[in-house]
Amino acid sequence: MSLKGSLATMPAGDLFEWLARRGARGRVSLERGEVRRGFDVDGGEVRAARSNVPTEGLGKLLLGRELVGEEAMQAALRRQAESGGSLAGALLATGVLGEAVLRLLNEELVRESLAEAVSWTEGGFEFTPGPVESEMPVAVSIDDALPFALAESPRRREIRRVLPSDGVHLWIADKGRVPADRPELAAVVAQVEAGRSVDQIACDSPSRFEALDRIAALLEAGALRLERRTRRREQPDAELDAQALGQAARGRAIGGDRAGALELARRAVRGAPDEDELRTLYHSLERALLAELSRDLLARFSVPRLLVDDPDLSGVELDEVESRLVARIDGRWDLLSLLQVIPLREVEILMACKRLAARGIISL
Repeated sequence: MSLKGSLATMPAGDLFEWLARRGARGRVSLERGEVRRGFDVDGGEVRAARSNVPTEGLGKLLLGRELVGEEAMQAALRRQAESGGSLAGALLATGVLGEAVLRLLNEELVRESLAEAVSWTEGGFEFTPGPVESEMPVAVSIDDALPFALAESPRRREIRRVLPSDGVHLWIADKGRVPADRPELAAVVAQVEAGRSVDQIACDSPSRFEALDRIAALLEAGALRLERRTRRREQPDAELDAQALGQAARGRAIGGDRAGALELARRAVRGAPDEDELRTLYHSLERALLAELSRDLLARFSVPRLLVDDPDLSGVELDEVESRLVARIDGRWDLLSLLQVIPLREVEILMACKRLAARGIISL
């Protein structure tokens, strides 16, 4: 029986669970905006996964992990174009990789694509029953993979909020915001310094989700920023003069990163406090960011609550604004009242709320 509907009505997790219970065989197609994903299911197992996301292919994974060289990949791609088969089949035919390795990598890609699909909260789906065939079939049990995918879903949605694309480069905004107790984040910063893109960093990692989670954590902390320019930034902010910082702030604002733009403008004003143009820029960016945060956080009544016990906070690195905010949160003060009693600028408090919520320290 064919099935078609909206993911808002029937989430992807429920859809795959339903297919597994019935031992269905056929193809699942999911679409959200411009992104499309496809899965071959058979008797409670996912046999293959497809995606139109350029950074998710087998070729990118093999090159990123240096399992296949450029020349060997080009030869396999030429063979694929001539034969019309899959890249995995072409790699097997050319003897570049063995079947066991390719099967493990394809299984990894299936699990990753399934987890991404399950995190979607909007879009459409369609299931078309029928036989499924593949040159390199895998057998990922839906019952085994789905619980892990569902557990990761909230964080995957947060990652996509701050990191909408894997094909972008990053730039280092402030190394001082890298938590000292997390050396794995410092390793990511080193890769950014080497000029590697998000996708390259993710391909290098044994776990794509883990790599993206670390990158997102650095973006949320303000240590990294998305590079929206066509040329990669060569200088960290600390090496820019006041005028260059002001220009960079305008670029951040045009790109939609108001929080990053405000931080750059603040540094510019500190570097040249007598420059009227920079002060005007700072205040205009502050007003724009405050309006954005107010729409996001103050549109409904909210009482922030701590999600960690007080003793656990001793090992958590907080800046001055975050510390003052956490000290006031006791489950009784609503957010609007906190803005009135904490003697700091509203925009700083609201930004701290977003950071703490993203780190799982408070709920809003």
